[in-house]
Amino acid sequence: MERETKVRRGKEAPVKKIFLIAVICFGVLGFGLSFYGTWDLILQLLPTTNIHRSNLTLNCSFAPGWRIESESKFYTGGEYRYQNFYFSGTLGDFGVWGKIYFSARDVRYQKLWVNAEIPLFDGKLRFSFDHWATRDDYTTVIPVEALFPWTSDPLAPVRSFYENKYYTVYGKIVAYYRTSTYLNLYMIDDYPKQRFIVYVRFSDIPEDDLKAWLGVTDWDRLIGKTLWVYGKIITYESPTGVQNPEIQLFSLAYVRDYRLKNIGLGCPAPSSDEKMFGPWPCETPVTNRVAASTLLDPSWAANRDTYLNKKYFVYGEVKSYTRTSSYLRLHLASATSPYFIIYIPFANIPEDRLKERLGYSTSWGDVVGKKVWVYGTIIEYGGNPEIIPSKVGDLGLGDPPATWPSWPFIDWRVRYTWGQYTFTADFWDCCTGTGLGRVTFEATAIPFLCCGLYADLSFTFTKASGLEKVSFSLGDLSLCCGITLKISTEFMPTAKMVKLEPEWAGLAGCLTVYGDVASENNSLRGVELYGFDLICYVGNVKLRTITAFNPSKIEELTDIAFYLGEFEYWELGYTDTGCCGGGLSFTTSVWFGTKGGIFGLQRFLARLEVPLASNVTVFTEGHWNFALASPLLWFDLGCRISF
Repeated sequence: MERETKVRRGKEAPVKKIFLIAVICFGVLGFGLSFYGTWDLILQLLPTTNIHRSNLTLNCSFAPGWRIESESKFYTGGEYRYQNFYFSGTLGDFGVWGKIYFSARDVRYQKLWVNAEIPLFDGKLRFSFDHWATRDDYTTVIPVEALFPWTSDPLAPVRSFYENKYYTVYGKIVAYYRTSTYLNLYMIDDYPKQRFIVYVRFSDIPEDDLKAWLGVTDWDRLIGKTLWVYGKIITYESPTGVQNPEIQLFSLAYVRDYRLKNIGLGCPAPSSDEKMFGPWPCETPVTNRVAASTLLDPSWAANRDTYLNKKYFVYGEVKSYTRTSSYLRLHLASATSPYFIIYIPFANIPEDRLKERLGYSTSWGDVVGKKVWVYGTIIEYGGNPEIIPSKVGDLGLGDPPATWPSWPFIDWRVRYTWGQYTFTADFWDCCTGTGLGRVTFEATAIPFLCCGLYADLSFTFTKASGLEKVSFSLGDLSLCCGITLKISTEFMPTAKMVKLEPEWAGLAGCLTVYGDVASENNSLRGVELYGFDLICYVGNVKLRTITAFNPSKIEELTDIAFYLGEFEYWELGYTDTGCCGGGLSFTTSVWFGTKGGIFGLQRFLARLEVPLASNVTVFTEGHWNFALASPLLWFDLGCRISF
């Protein structure tokens, strides 16, 4: 089996090439020459020259009313990373459209969404189906504990799943190691034990810049703090024979931003699916728990058929233990056989990590008398029930956890829109049964009071939080001189938002104020103002400015990122029709901050897009950070061709 696996992995690259050729032939041969699509290429010119990204999109109409679209994505070095398929068409009175995602690099399915909509009475009824294969396809944010055990075998389950892939990893810093040229930040444990390493080379990120970004004056102040880092997880052997997962910030070839943006303190920002559906909902209640003593009452033989080969959380007091150089056995419910066995090979869970997890002080004798729990499949060894945990997170001190992550995740959505009213119900299934997860009611443009006023209103309820979000807006408030105003408010658990949208003949705009109510011990302390966002439109020109009193909160609530020291953002955009029938656009973005130069200018981003023909567009984009000794972050040239 091992030999077959190695041979298969060795052939992955040719298989991926064959897969790509098949995709292209699928459009050409399967449907003759009747297809159309686009190809775009982004070439980074400075500070290094390489192909940054290339996407190939092919569209085919293969039946009346039906269309399928193939989307192939390539990244630096020509790596074929993603293959997606979009489809749309009609089935009777139903309009149907959806998308399926594959990882070309891993050669596996990732996720799928499908919508089917039909007219019903005077409205539209839509059924939706969303499916994620694993939690990692829902979010690329993982706790550092998920990477262990990290073995020397590249085919081992944990290492083969995460190695050479891009993730945001977060956890507590326990130690560090610094030289004059680089810094290692350690999670999980310190050298020479197995650990997770964040490697920063000072020639790429100056030490003073990194300290300022993380808000510390010396590296000791990071100990015990939670840190997140984004990048490709690789293996680094140190010392000899100890394999460690590592992220090297200097090697982020696929990341289109300054490397400091890929590390920070606290918990990382949510991914796109998290923003849409909330946190991973498959933290299912733990109901399959049993005391170790129950398995032996009146005897294991009497209970064997009930529990054998089934997954359970087993808990109880450690009565005795057996340790060798390669494994540990904890005996629950009794010091002598018959007892319940937790068998832990150190090859699966390193002994030091296990001791840390179970709170030892000097020797394994300290765990005797403590209550522990373990999760896994109950098997039998020597006439006794036994569980062999697969990772360190499968056991712990005290009682079992109240919830436990599971996957895949399925969202069944029913949405009915009738005129100005929309009702949406989400039913979630974590392979433990389908249940109601969220309900949203929305009403738009409802006549309100008098004088032509109208209101928008929405409520969101979830099973976990109850009333989770309330939005209300009042529009067409007539001020004077033909000026009207719309006022919107939004209440969420973590923030409150007020938006003002004035409109005048030829001039429209929007003022959004972000903040929250500050309270302590159930008493109101005041209002926290995070910042405000102003947008104005004059014909084809857009002007936007954001003032951030709390940049981290503004980043969560808007689509604009702020670097360290930045507190204000200005954007000027212009769009029009080009000479050749394509779209002409120009956008410039400016950030002001405490680390900036003249007038506080800290960062500058500009993009120009010009059509050369009706089906050919070229664009250029540059990004500069004037807080750095070498301000140019990147300068790109790209093109988009339609055919």
